[in-house]
Amino acid sequence: MKKYQLNSGVYLVSNKCYQRVSALRFAKNRKWYVQKLRTTAKKYSVSIINYLISKDGIYFICVAVDPKILSTMMQVLQSSTSKQFASKRGGESAMWQGRFNVTFVHGDIWIRQCMLLLDLHMVATKHTIHPAEWKHCGWQELAGIKKRNKVISTTHSFKIFENTEDNKSSMAEYIRTVETCCLGNSFGCLEAWTNALAVGSSEWIKHLSSLILLPNATKSITILPSSVSPLSTGSYETMALTISKKRRTWYLKRILQKMGFKIKMT
Repeated sequence: MKKYQLNSGVYLVSNKCYQRVSALRFAKNRKWYVQKLRTTAKKYSVSIINYLISKDGIYFICVAVDPKILSTMMQVLQSSTSKQFASKRGGESAMWQGRFNVTFVHGDIWIRQCMLLLDLHMVATKHTIHPAEWKHCGWQELAGIKKRNKVISTTHSFKIFENTEDNKSSMAEYIRTVETCCLGNSFGCLEAWTNALAVGSSEWIKHLSSLILLPNATKSITILPSSVSPLSTGSYETMALTISKKRRTWYLKRILQKMGFKIKMT
């Protein structure tokens, strides 16, 4: 069996706010969070591939050498954000709706698909008619609109297009794909990805599921309906491994241990 490694893995990180105390509904707070994400990711050497700060939560795709580094970064980032906004609310209740979720994304095709979902999410939720209208997302940088204080790692964002003939023309094709999806009302479902523990090829998902014995009552392997990923050739299936929310943290810890990481999940 082919051996997979999670070292220098790609992760989709998400966290929702409590609706009644969501500080991110204000543009100035979303701008503050983008700046905090940039400095914190740089401090912990986590490379951001794409990101979205919406009104009710945060989403970003990143590359981390060790999951422990990503976990530490998120604890620092989310706790400092809670303290910052709680001081303005006069010590009101917690800002985040539980701990953050991590989804393993394996394969360039699925990374590009995940990037596409982030860029189109605000259009899909009818907040905008085009990603360019939402300032607090990676589209501003990928399309060259934002040129200073960038959050996205140019090296890693272009690296997923390495298998194509021309990186620059490939990025242009990705941008045209976003335009086409906006016109055709083809967006996909970001929530299905954030609820999953892992997304990728059927071979990768079966391998991950086989690392530990998962009772059928707590897991499900499904095919995610999605539009064709930009710059992909041939047909492919997007498979997702979903774990019961009550056991998600426990199984995530077990999988990381099987992969050789000793990490305390909090």
